[in-house]
Amino acid sequence: MRRHLSFLRRIATAVSGLDLAGSGTSDAAERLEALARSSQKPRLVRRPIQIVLALSTMTVASCLITNDPTYEPPPKTAPFFLPDTASPSADTIVQIKDGDSLRFSALMQSEDADVELDARLYLDYGSPTVPGRVFRSQIDARSPTPGAWADGPREVSATYFGEFVMDEGCHRFTLMVIHGNFQDDDEDKAGCPVDDGDYDTQTWLVNYCHNAESCPVFAGECPPIPEDLSTKCPPRTVLPDNTGGSQ
Repeated sequence: MRRHLSFLRRIATAVSGLDLAGSGTSDAAERLEALARSSQKPRLVRRPIQIVLALSTMTVASCLITNDPTYEPPPKTAPFFLPDTASPSADTIVQIKDGDSLRFSALMQSEDADVELDARLYLDYGSPTVPGRVFRSQIDARSPTPGAWADGPREVSATYFGEFVMDEGCHRFTLMVIHGNFQDDDEDKAGCPVDDGDYDTQTWLVNYCHNAESCPVFAGECPPIPEDLSTKCPPRTVLPDNTGGSQ
């Protein structure tokens, strides 16, 4: 009997927190009755009620979201060349001789918003030597397909196969990429993008000579690249005509 009461005392204490030894009851029936009364105390059912209430609150809150969130596509941004990716390096004067071919390229980034890109390689862009345009000559460049800024850098390139007629000396080769079209029909803006400001340029200084013997004569004497070439489509009368020959 004592072993039975001892076992009952341990079970009752573990389940309900009731200490039968200190309760003052003298027989098993009274102890069990005290255990039943103890199990009916509010604190023993408080946690299940809290769980039910929490689940109910979560259910109500989940019903408040009626639609999936919508996101607006990012707006179009102007192309942006990465100068350090220019090939050949734009930090040195490029030597070109008669019969040479050379590929010019650079990486760019932009948010295109499905607008097409167009690109050209210009000879002496910014030098108004021909009426109605601000360059001497041009060839088409290879432009990337429309994409997003998050796609990372994309390449713009053009290969020169001797199409430009040049005097010996310093010249500028300018790679331009734009959104949309060029204003080729406008007498004062031929070569400029239709969307003013929606473009960028990468320019190389080129020393052109007929043969290897004449090239060293002009090396290192090219004037610096005008800053206007990288900030706006230059007016026909702003930039000096400082190309062709050593100055």
